This record gives sequence, C-alpha cells and structure tokens, in this order.
Amino acid sequence: MTTRSSDALPSPLAAWWTVAVLFAAYMVSFVDRVVIGLLVEPIKADLSLTDTEFALLQGMAFAILYTVLGLPFGWMADRYPRRWLVTIGSAVWCVATAACGLANSFTHLLLARLGVGAGEAALPPSAVSLISDSFPPHRRTLAMSVYTAASSIGAGAALLLGGTVIAIVAQSPHYALPVVGQVASWQAVFLIVGVGGLTVTALALTIAEPRREWRAAAARDDQGTSLWRHLQVHSAVFAPLVTAMVLYAILAYGLLGWVPAFFIRTYGMSASEVGFQYGAVLLVFGGGGGLAGAAVAARIGRRLGSAELVVCAGAAALTGPLMALAFAAPTQGLALAWFAPGLLTYTVPSGLAIAAMQSAVPTQHRGMAAALYYLLIGLLGMTLGPLSVALLTDHVFGAVGLRWSLAAVAMTCAPIAALLFYRAARPHEMLAERIHSGTP
Repeated sequence: MTTRSSDALPSPLAAWWTVAVLFAAYMVSFVDRVVIGLLVEPIKADLSLTDTEFALLQGMAFAILYTVLGLPFGWMADRYPRRWLVTIGSAVWCVATAACGLANSFTHLLLARLGVGAGEAALPPSAVSLISDSFPPHRRTLAMSVYTAASSIGAGAALLLGGTVIAIVAQSPHYALPVVGQVASWQAVFLIVGVGGLTVTALALTIAEPRREWRAAAARDDQGTSLWRHLQVHSAVFAPLVTAMVLYAILAYGLLGWVPAFFIRTYGMSASEVGFQYGAVLLVFGGGGGLAGAAVAARIGRRLGSAELVVCAGAAALTGPLMALAFAAPTQGLALAWFAPGLLTYTVPSGLAIAAMQSAVPTQHRGMAAALYYLLIGLLGMTLGPLSVALLTDHVFGAVGLRWSLAAVAMTCAPIAALLFYRAARPHEMLAERIHSGTP
C-alpha cells in the first residue's frame, strides 16, 4: 500500500471547485427527492391515489434502487472516472424528475420515481471518493462537511419550495409552460426542478479527476472481498461507527417524514406555513451544523486525537434533549426556537462521520466503502425511521401524541449514538494514522 504524495492532489482551487459542484448536485438531488412530500394532496387528487400508493411513491419507489444500486456504483467509483458517474447519474435523475411532471397515472409516476432513485445512487460513492482523494487528511473533514451540508439545505429548500407551490395552487391549479403546454401546478414544480437541475450535469464535466495512487496489484484485487476483510479486522472502529450513523439515520428519516405532520397536528398550522417556517429553520441551522462541527473539530484536533468522532459524540449527546424540548414546546414559536439549536447539533455528524470512515479505509476501497455506508444508513434509516415513529403513535401515544413519539425516538437514538461515537474515537485515531502512513 502506498501513501498519496501531495503533488498527486489537485490544486486547492480545483479541489474546492469539485466540492462546490458536488454540493450543488447533492442539494438538487435532495430537492428532487423530498419535494414530493409537500405535494401530497394535489398529487393524490389529480391521480386518484390512496395513502398506500402515495407512500410507495414517496418511500420505497425511490429507496429500492437508490440503496441497491449504490453498491455497483461504488464498485465503479473505485475503477472508473468518477466525474462521468456524477455526470451520467445527474442527467438520469434530473430527466426522471421532469418525467414526474408529465405523469398522468400511478404507474407512470412510480417508474419516474424509480428513475430518480437510480440516478441519485451514483452520487454518494462518487462524491465521497472524489472529495477524499482531492484533499490531504487535515483538510478532508471541512470539505466533506461542506458537501454533506447540502442535504439539510436541500431539504429546507424543498420545504420552502413546497410551501410556495401549495400557496400558488390555492390561487390557480394549472399553469401553461413553454413546449409542454398546460399542466397542474404540482407537475410544473417537477418539470422546472428537473430541467433546471441539468445545469449540474454540465458543471459535473468540469470536475478535476484526482489521480489514484495505489499499486497495480491492489487495483486488481477483488475490492469487495478485501474491503470486507479490512472491516472485519478493524471492527472495533467500524461496528460502533456504522451503528451510530444507522441510529442517526433512523432519527433523520423519522424527522424528515413526520416533523411537518407534527406542526400541522399539534399547532394547527397549514402545510404552506410549515414549509415556509420550518423549512427556513432547517435550511439555515441544519445547513450550518456540519460546517460548525468541522470548525470545532479542526480547532480541537491539535490537542485531541480523533477529534471528528469526539465532536460527533458531543453533538449527539446534545441533540436528544434539544429535540425533545422542541417537540414538547407549548407553541409553534417555542418549538421553532428549540429546533434551531437542535438542528445545528443534529447535523454535525453528517460530514464528520463519513470523513472519519474514509480516513480509516485504504484509498482503493473508498468508493465501495461509501456505497456500503450509504446502503446501510439508507436502507435501515428510510425503513425504520418513519416506521418507528408511526408504530409509537399508533400503539402507544395515539394520533394526538405524535410529538411524544418523535421525542421518544430522538431521546433513544441520539444518546446511544453519542456513546458509540465516543467508543469508536480512540481505535479510529490509531487506524487513521496507520492508513495515512501506508501500513493499515
């Protein structure tokens, strides 16, 4: 195993341009992914869908290909030019998003959502691998945190966009677009977002592809098998780290799926009000959490080993109580006030944890490692997050007790994740040093 020399890295300007393009791609992908959640009623009315059919469109139709195809894309990211994977993937998901706007039946919309998931599956392993190979270790955490901040900013932007659309639909349910003609307002949203997102496809072609430096023999190895051996040997790092992030993903998708309903049921807010108010808080504070975490980790990193995971542990320990206070708030204003610091701490681990995992994996396995990581947190988070909240609501707290279901999930997942992050910190520090020195 060889270490990367500094002259193999792109210039700082080229490296940060790569982060900027990938940030834009990730943000657009999140808007495409979640905006459907605030268009429930007009879509159901126009296509005569049941709640079950819409749930399939919103969740499983996207998740099934997004999670499963991540593995072959991870394999390709370790072998082929990653900028081409991002380019082709973004073109597929943007065209599929626009196709959602042309849907006139459940089947048509289902196929389009499958296309969105398939295209977006190419982005995480390619982006994480590109960023990891474009920066030296001491710069990687900040770069990764900037990239992952796009998820919260994209989710916040989707809520704001959805709130705007709902307000517009109340005035006029149909709009005339060039070439396409007259469409429903919800269809116009998908068409505009999908076609507009193709700018990311063009930008992806400008990404600098960093050189990969490892021995030819290592490059010819079975990547999946040798990566699996590495994960087994160093289970003291990866078992607690991945388990912590799965718990965090359960909390994340639980929030994504049920917080709008929490505001509507608890405070009588309209969907557009939730989109504007909670979307703004999520965009600002959720987007800032990852950057704040990277800054703190960089500041204490000189004095404390494996600063990334120690900061993750501290942030997770704060997240549970802050979220619980938000859900228990007597007014929507107090709830939003508690969500601000809660979202700030909650988003800290998003960039730090994946950066920590990449620093503990040999260079030639980074694409596949990222794919496995996103497979686990996506499959388990998307499944168990919304489901755990729903089961607690249906069988423990009742429909009016949605706030307590969300609080229970937050107070269970976040504290356990904090302990696991802390447990992984010391062995991670030793492994990362060995990886950097070329002796994993």
